[in-house]
Amino acid sequence: GRHYAGLFIVAFSALALEVTLARFLSVVTWYHLAFFAVSIAMLGMTAGAVRVYLRPEKFDAAHRDATLRSAARHYAVDVLLMLAVLCLAPMEIHNTEKDTSTFLFLFEIKNTWLQPFSFLLVTSACALPFYRAGVITSALLTRFDLPTGRIYAADLAGAALGCLFVLAALPALDAPGVLILCAGLGAFSALFFRRDPRPRDVLIDAGCFGIAALLAVAHTLSPVKISPRYVKGKLDDPSSHIMDRWNTISRVIVYEGIWYTPQLWGPSPLFPTNYIASYYMNIDGEAATVVRKFEHLSDIEHLRYDVTNVGHLIQTNAQTACIIGVGGGRDVQSALLFGCRDVTGIEINPIFLDLLNGYFAKFAGIAGRPDVHLHLDDARSWLTTTTNTFDFLQMSLIDTWASTGAGAFSLSENGLYTVEAWQTFFRRLNPGGIFTVSRWHSHHNLGETGRLVSLAVESLLRFGVAEPSRHLALVTTDVCCTLLISRSPFSDEDIVRLTRECEHFRYTIAFCPGRPPDHDRLRAMLASQNSGELRSAIALSDLNYDPPTDDNPYFFNMLRLSNLGRYRQENFHVIRGNMTATLTLLALLGCLILVAIATVILPLALHRKALCTPEKNPRFLPGAIYFSLLGAGFMLAEIALMQRLSVFLGHPVYAMGVLLFTLIASTGAGSYVSGNFATGRNRWRTAAPIAAAALMLAMTILVPGISHRFMAESLIVRCLIAIALLTPLGLLLGGFFPVGMRLARQAGITDTPWYWALNGVFGVLCSALAVLISIYAGISTNLYIAAACYALTLPCLRHLAGPPDAN
Repeated sequence: GRHYAGLFIVAFSALALEVTLARFLSVVTWYHLAFFAVSIAMLGMTAGAVRVYLRPEKFDAAHRDATLRSAARHYAVDVLLMLAVLCLAPMEIHNTEKDTSTFLFLFEIKNTWLQPFSFLLVTSACALPFYRAGVITSALLTRFDLPTGRIYAADLAGAALGCLFVLAALPALDAPGVLILCAGLGAFSALFFRRDPRPRDVLIDAGCFGIAALLAVAHTLSPVKISPRYVKGKLDDPSSHIMDRWNTISRVIVYEGIWYTPQLWGPSPLFPTNYIASYYMNIDGEAATVVRKFEHLSDIEHLRYDVTNVGHLIQTNAQTACIIGVGGGRDVQSALLFGCRDVTGIEINPIFLDLLNGYFAKFAGIAGRPDVHLHLDDARSWLTTTTNTFDFLQMSLIDTWASTGAGAFSLSENGLYTVEAWQTFFRRLNPGGIFTVSRWHSHHNLGETGRLVSLAVESLLRFGVAEPSRHLALVTTDVCCTLLISRSPFSDEDIVRLTRECEHFRYTIAFCPGRPPDHDRLRAMLASQNSGELRSAIALSDLNYDPPTDDNPYFFNMLRLSNLGRYRQENFHVIRGNMTATLTLLALLGCLILVAIATVILPLALHRKALCTPEKNPRFLPGAIYFSLLGAGFMLAEIALMQRLSVFLGHPVYAMGVLLFTLIASTGAGSYVSGNFATGRNRWRTAAPIAAAALMLAMTILVPGISHRFMAESLIVRCLIAIALLTPLGLLLGGFFPVGMRLARQAGITDTPWYWALNGVFGVLCSALAVLISIYAGISTNLYIAAACYALTLPCLRHLAGPPDAN
């Protein structure tokens, strides 16, 4: 039983480590690199399996327990090393000074060359713990005379519970604390790889875990934190932090309070330059919000001068308001300033509500008021659930957990900027209600403004509005714009009031009913009376203005791959974040390829004489294609479903935890019961690939339909629905790998490390490609390709099995 216990602990720690790594990477670099944690885990595990195969002398009866103890202890050290590298190594280096001097130019060139080495360092450091875990898992599965079913059960039970554990541990311990605890668990697992442990050995191994647990708790309670020095490529000075809190959604830093000019997103030229007391809060190193003092309305009078509040100037009789994204509370304060008598705030991040209800309760002045109701939930889910309607609905510069386009196209889209979401918002408006959305704006380039208008027009058309232009108005300043969307057509009185107020505050009306925009493309968008006309209006644009949907929720990514060369010369400053994130993604894909070659392909190639080759066995090649298709298809489906569930569950960490838990448990069960199938049965070999392909194609319809139907349910109910939806797919897919391995052995291909390697390498590479495919072709495209991969396993299985008499 000790080996089962040791494997359970290692699997538990490794999966907790994988999910926590995704959260940590979301802070130090961009959110779309959440996939990187999945890739690194798979790469490390594959490399560990190859090492077990190539060093059999280390895993004979005399040495295997000692080798496992060594791997467990090295796992603990490697986790701590990974934490140190993540905290100290810059994933990106930015020069924030706009200086064209030769010195700074050379500085940038130097950093351009240094960055790939930084990527390689981070990739290697993150892969090491999973490599050790791969050694332990592979050795117990292949080098010990233990029942395969029980070993699989211990491995999968630990992994599944590790996924769930980290969702509760992150808010309690923060990410560095969880990583320290994972290291302690690795050291503790070494105890179970001793046949007769002496008291001294028990004291050492258990003591390491106890020390790690105490350090994790002490770190959480201490005002001095282990924290990354480089965040989004910029140096972060922890000396100015008064609070540093993590949870499954974000890392929030609160800086020392200061008296300074009030922060506004789009200030009017008439903005009074008085000083107020404020606290600045940073979310994941890039997004920001401010908590300002509010005791009397005079404290927040300056909020009248922000273009994000222009909707209040024409909706003078609004009694009920709903704020999407409470943050530091500024929009809730604005609604109170303009006379709303009932204000609802929806915030997905519990840290902000904890601060507003606790540390900043008296300072911010909105907690405990009878006219303010704060709800912890995903805004789209809450607005789908509620029967309340509102006169005013506001969403001001709400990003997907980062205030840049680079942070947006990822596994982390929150589904607020999609056609389906906006139709939900329209349904929550009273007949004369207004929905306002504020985004960054430039008079010289259409940028986000164009996509915002496209999204609004398509949403109104699908809502049944015949003339969207009568329901839309756009007000701008130099850096910010606010789009006003009325459920009913704007009246002449509304337009007169809007014109008067904008002249007073010196805002610019880009367009409104009766005043078409100067920009030709905007004019064509507003004139569209159906979706086809809208597509024609944006088809030839340099940037991608297609209205985002739940299948392609990447509002902030406006790159067209065909125009990459032109962007660098003409429009690079418009979509700088998009370019940064795309190049980072491609650089890490290159690093994954290099590390995969160095740790998996090259070691096997050097031992090719001992391996089975196509010349030795004609069935080798069909088997190689089969396992490559499995690795690619499974990962494409996993990433696509993770992205879809991110919209349904409200956050990628929930999606990642639920998906990994379900797929690990269900594929493990499928793998176990596959032993009851005779590998020579043509019936299974024909039915399984067709069923897998059909089920993946069905997922393109089932997941959106179920998400739409059950979006109003609580998070727990949605998680259970997601588990029920994924389990049949996992059970089916779980049988492919073990059946393929048994067929390979029956065919005389006894040396199968190449199959493990090809499966792992294709899975690693497709985890990165899946993100790019989702961005530029839609999430469902990944499922279509995955279905094709599993369908193509049908001829491979037939060739691998050979003629009927061969079985």
